[in-house]
Amino acid sequence: MNINAESTVAENMNADKITDNYISFFKKAGFYDFFSEEEKEYFSANISTRKVLKGKPVSEGECLGMIMLISGEIRAYMVSEEGREITLFRVYEGECCALTASCVLSYITFETHVSEEKDCELLILNSRAFARLTESNVNFRCYSYELLIDRFSSAMRSVQQILFDSYVKRLADYLIEELSVAGKNEIEKTQEEIARQTSSAREVVARTLKRLSRAGIINYERGKITVKDIEKLRSFTE
Repeated sequence: MNINAESTVAENMNADKITDNYISFFKKAGFYDFFSEEEKEYFSANISTRKVLKGKPVSEGECLGMIMLISGEIRAYMVSEEGREITLFRVYEGECCALTASCVLSYITFETHVSEEKDCELLILNSRAFARLTESNVNFRCYSYELLIDRFSSAMRSVQQILFDSYVKRLADYLIEELSVAGKNEIEKTQEEIARQTSSAREVVARTLKRLSRAGIINYERGKITVKDIEKLRSFTE
């Protein structure tokens, strides 16, 4: 299939800037070397950049395409008819997400929402280009499917935890994951943020944090959790 560069969105960067600033990210992500020179030019011509502040939605109902997270953290979630949010998975700095291109993937039949958990810088391959590249390049198509499988696995694990695990186990899993991302024994999160990210209520979060604090496992101050005994915390996940 012949790929010809198309007009780009207003936020689009030129190919030289992308090559200079982001080529190493594309290579590390594992898909850029799949492309021919013509496909690389097309890819670069259809990339845009977006900066979104913490707590804001990535999009307002638009079909984004594939997201590449340069910095920050985003959360994918579903919303019930009653307005309850269920966190499916999170995407961290240096990772990609193809579920945001679900509008061009006919076999995805449910709607997900994406919001910022930290100030973020995104690279976005628009949905039209994503569709054409997955059609024209079998290696990129396989890469995209692997991304989807990984995210679906994370989503199913989240649903399984909500249905079958005690909340203290879910919270312990969450705190351990946050420690790994932060690279230290402190986590700066409010009870409201934790409740939203662990698909629970703030009151449940408060009770469980108090339980862990009384056991000497954590120290909780307003907006900050310090883990004092990581091994005891891990024992709740076993």
